[in-house]
Amino acid sequence: MISDRIETLAAKFWEEAGTEEPFPRNLEVAIHKAKPSVAIVSLERLCPQAVRVWLAVRDHQVWLVTKDRWVDGCLYACKGIVFLFVEQTLGPDHRRVTIAHEFGHFLADYEEPRRRADRRLGPSLLSVFDGDRPPTAPEQLSACLADVSVEPHVHFMDRMADGSFVQPVSQVERTANELAFELLAPWRIVFGTMRTARPWPGAAIEWRQHLEEQFGLPRNWAGHYAEDLRRLARARRSFTEALGM
Repeated sequence: MISDRIETLAAKFWEEAGTEEPFPRNLEVAIHKAKPSVAIVSLERLCPQAVRVWLAVRDHQVWLVTKDRWVDGCLYACKGIVFLFVEQTLGPDHRRVTIAHEFGHFLADYEEPRRRADRRLGPSLLSVFDGDRPPTAPEQLSACLADVSVEPHVHFMDRMADGSFVQPVSQVERTANELAFELLAPWRIVFGTMRTARPWPGAAIEWRQHLEEQFGLPRNWAGHYAEDLRRLARARRSFTEALGM
């Protein structure tokens, strides 16, 4: 089951955008409407060094130590300045999931923690998130009592030699993926359209094809999401059968 947190973040975004896009979605216009502080930047041959150079030319110095590698997208967010970088040569399907994934990082890893801290403890704590100062002892105690993290924002660029994620990056990336799927192909809508079009719960290939054709997901992303949704569909059917419904 998709978590309530993921559904809430996606629903709040569409509320701020004013209207939900039809499918397949690209999110770019909606992001501009809901989050005008987020600038989407297309760069060819995207890598950490290219991002550092692009930011430095615009007087944003980033002291990021990570191995250079080609990436489809990445997010830079600091003190309210947000750039979402995407590889310029990506096709439409891969571009939409890349933007959705990186925007998922913005919503879940940058904006939500700041809003939570501001709401519970006030705006003074935001300078801790920005790395301008460490939290005071009273702030640490208040944050603990309010169940608020006071860790500054960090980067999640590091990878193992085989390309896999290190902890806690793995959980962060899973959350960004789940939010990307919920933004582009909400599970409740996918379930509704699958129920009316095919026998339930159907074969994995049917789910994958449906996600590709109706929601514009590239095959590799659609395949992963199809497996998750089909498992959820089978579990829900088994639960319904157990209740005799």
